[in-house]
Amino acid sequence: MLWKIINKKPVFFFGLTLFILFLFDMRNKGNLFTRENLIPVSCRSAIVMLENKSPKDWDISCEKNTMTVKIKSKLSSTQKEDKKNLYSELGNHLYFIANNCLNESLERTDEVKVHLLAPHLEILSATKGVHLAKLVHTKNKKDIYLFLNKHVLVKETAR
Repeated sequence: MLWKIINKKPVFFFGLTLFILFLFDMRNKGNLFTRENLIPVSCRSAIVMLENKSPKDWDISCEKNTMTVKIKSKLSSTQKEDKKNLYSELGNHLYFIANNCLNESLERTDEVKVHLLAPHLEILSATKGVHLAKLVHTKNKKDIYLFLNKHVLVKETAR
Protein backbone atom coordinates (compact mmCIF):
# COMPACT_ATOMS: atom_id res chain seq x y z
CA MET A 1 0.00 0.00 0.00
CA LEU A 2 2.72 2.48 1.01
CA TRP A 3 4.82 1.36 -1.92
CA LYS A 4 2.00 2.25 -4.37
CA ILE A 5 1.72 5.77 -2.92
CA ILE A 6 5.50 6.24 -3.08
CA ASN A 7 5.53 5.07 -6.72
CA LYS A 8 2.71 7.52 -7.60
CA LYS A 9 4.44 10.59 -6.09
CA PRO A 10 8.18 9.88 -5.76
CA VAL A 11 9.28 13.54 -5.80
CA PHE A 12 6.99 14.39 -2.87
CA PHE A 13 8.44 11.64 -0.70
CA PHE A 14 12.00 12.48 -1.71
CA GLY A 15 11.39 16.11 -0.67
CA LEU A 16 9.70 15.01 2.54
CA THR A 17 12.70 12.81 3.38
CA LEU A 18 15.14 15.68 2.78
CA PHE A 19 13.00 18.02 4.90
CA ILE A 20 12.97 15.52 7.80
CA LEU A 21 16.76 15.15 7.54
CA PHE A 22 17.11 18.95 7.53
CA LEU A 23 15.00 19.27 10.70
CA PHE A 24 16.98 16.57 12.52
CA ASP A 25 20.24 18.22 11.48
CA MET A 26 19.07 21.63 12.77
CA ARG A 27 17.94 20.06 16.04
CA ASN A 28 21.30 18.32 16.52
CA LYS A 29 23.21 21.55 15.87
CA GLY A 30 21.01 23.42 18.35
CA ASN A 31 19.99 26.09 15.85
CA LEU A 32 16.32 25.29 15.57
CA PHE A 33 14.82 26.45 18.86
CA THR A 34 17.69 28.26 20.60
CA ARG A 35 18.42 31.12 18.21
CA GLU A 36 19.01 34.39 20.04
CA ASN A 37 17.19 36.45 17.39
CA LEU A 38 13.97 34.64 18.23
CA ILE A 39 14.11 35.34 21.97
CA PRO A 40 12.12 38.54 22.60
CA VAL A 41 13.99 41.14 24.64
CA SER A 42 13.29 44.85 24.98
CA CYS A 43 16.94 45.78 24.77
CA ARG A 44 17.08 45.26 21.01
CA SER A 45 14.16 47.58 20.33
CA ALA A 46 15.76 50.27 22.50
CA ILE A 47 19.04 49.83 20.64
CA VAL A 48 17.42 50.25 17.22
CA MET A 49 16.25 53.79 18.01
CA LEU A 50 19.47 54.66 19.80
CA GLU A 51 21.69 53.51 16.92
CA ASN A 52 19.82 55.76 14.51
CA LYS A 53 20.37 58.88 16.62
CA SER A 54 23.71 58.23 18.33
CA PRO A 55 27.15 59.12 17.00
CA LYS A 56 28.76 56.44 14.83
CA ASP A 57 31.75 55.94 17.16
CA TRP A 58 29.56 54.58 19.97
CA ASP A 59 29.72 50.82 20.42
CA ILE A 60 26.19 49.74 21.39
CA SER A 61 25.48 46.10 22.17
CA CYS A 62 22.91 43.96 23.90
CA GLU A 63 23.57 40.83 25.95
CA LYS A 64 20.35 39.15 27.03
CA ASN A 65 18.40 42.15 28.36
CA THR A 66 21.35 44.35 29.33
CA MET A 67 22.31 47.29 27.14
CA THR A 68 26.02 48.16 27.01
CA VAL A 69 27.29 51.40 25.47
CA LYS A 70 31.03 52.07 25.07
CA ILE A 71 31.95 55.68 24.40
CA LYS A 72 35.35 57.27 23.81
CA SER A 73 35.67 60.62 25.54
CA LYS A 74 35.56 63.66 23.24
CA LEU A 75 37.14 66.09 25.69
CA SER A 76 40.35 67.87 24.69
CA SER A 77 43.63 66.61 26.11
CA THR A 78 43.80 69.39 28.74
CA GLN A 79 40.33 68.56 30.06
CA LYS A 80 40.74 64.78 30.18
CA GLU A 81 42.54 64.92 33.48
CA ASP A 82 39.64 66.66 35.18
CA LYS A 83 37.25 64.07 36.63
CA LYS A 84 34.48 66.63 36.99
CA ASN A 85 34.36 67.11 33.22
CA LEU A 86 34.36 63.34 32.63
CA TYR A 87 31.46 62.86 35.03
CA SER A 88 29.61 65.73 33.40
CA GLU A 89 30.13 64.08 30.02
CA LEU A 90 28.88 60.76 31.44
CA GLY A 91 25.74 62.45 32.74
CA ASN A 92 25.14 64.08 29.35
CA HIS A 93 25.47 60.71 27.63
CA LEU A 94 23.05 59.05 30.05
CA TYR A 95 20.55 61.85 29.46
CA PHE A 96 21.02 61.45 25.68
CA ILE A 97 20.39 57.69 25.94
CA ALA A 98 17.25 58.28 28.02
CA ASN A 99 15.85 60.80 25.54
CA ASN A 100 16.64 58.85 22.37
CA CYS A 101 15.46 55.37 23.33
CA LEU A 102 11.88 54.25 23.21
CA ASN A 103 10.69 54.83 26.76
CA GLU A 104 8.63 51.62 27.03
CA SER A 105 11.55 49.49 25.81
CA LEU A 106 13.98 51.23 28.14
CA GLU A 107 11.69 50.54 31.11
CA ARG A 108 11.73 46.83 30.32
CA THR A 109 15.50 46.70 29.86
CA ASP A 110 17.06 45.16 32.97
CA GLU A 111 20.27 47.16 33.10
CA VAL A 112 22.03 49.91 31.16
CA LYS A 113 25.82 50.01 31.36
CA VAL A 114 27.86 52.91 29.98
CA HIS A 115 31.66 52.69 29.68
CA LEU A 116 33.30 56.09 29.20
CA LEU A 117 36.84 55.61 27.96
CA ALA A 118 39.41 58.38 28.51
CA PRO A 119 43.18 57.97 27.95
CA HIS A 120 44.08 57.51 31.63
CA LEU A 121 40.73 56.68 33.20
CA GLU A 122 37.76 54.45 32.48
CA ILE A 123 34.42 55.20 34.10
CA LEU A 124 31.97 52.31 34.32
CA SER A 125 28.40 53.19 35.17
CA ALA A 126 25.35 50.99 35.65
CA THR A 127 21.72 51.74 36.24
CA LYS A 128 18.39 50.01 35.80
CA GLY A 129 16.41 50.75 32.68
CA VAL A 130 13.39 51.78 34.75
CA HIS A 131 15.38 54.53 36.44
CA LEU A 132 16.89 55.77 33.19
CA ALA A 133 13.44 55.92 31.59
CA LYS A 134 12.28 58.25 34.38
CA LEU A 135 15.17 60.60 33.60
CA VAL A 136 13.29 61.84 30.51
CA HIS A 137 10.80 63.72 32.68
CA THR A 138 13.56 65.57 34.54
CA LYS A 139 14.48 68.93 32.97
CA ASN A 140 16.30 70.96 35.64
CA LYS A 141 20.12 70.51 35.84
CA LYS A 142 20.11 70.22 39.61
CA ASP A 143 17.33 67.61 39.52
CA ILE A 144 19.22 65.64 36.87
CA TYR A 145 22.35 65.74 39.04
CA LEU A 146 20.44 64.51 42.10
CA PHE A 147 18.67 61.84 40.06
CA LEU A 148 21.93 60.50 38.59
CA ASN A 149 23.64 60.66 41.97
CA LYS A 150 20.86 58.54 43.48
CA HIS A 151 20.30 55.92 40.75
CA VAL A 152 23.61 55.45 38.90
CA LEU A 153 26.39 53.25 40.28
CA VAL A 154 29.84 54.37 39.15
CA LYS A 155 33.24 52.70 39.23
CA GLU A 156 36.54 54.23 38.13
CA THR A 157 39.45 52.19 36.85
CA ALA A 158 42.84 53.42 35.74
CA ARG A 159 43.90 52.48 32.24
